[in-house]
Amino acid sequence: MTVVHIIIARSSAASGRNFASFAAKVKARYEQVDIVKSVRVGESINSPEQHKGFDFTLVLEFEDEAALKKYLEHPETKAKKAELLDPYAEETIIVDFKY
Repeated sequence: MTVVHIIIARSSAASGRNFASFAAKVKARYEQVDIVKSVRVGESINSPEQHKGFDFTLVLEFEDEAALKKYLEHPETKAKKAELLDPYAEETIIVDFKY
């Protein structure tokens, strides 16, 4: 059963808002992770009233819950977050589901 890991984020003011560059870096890095089945990153097309400042989303798909757990516990995951996501996002919401 596929597991989807969604990170909904609010861009930090310090990010400079070069979303295209950020998205390309994120996609390239996460596509290198063998247990990640797919990577999508996108900017919200909703109005600020709707997205409440959470203006971009990263979606990763995994084969199953075991693969997600392995990914989340891997030291490289923390390094990627610190390098790519933390400087760009001031706040995140994470939602995981399976289908």
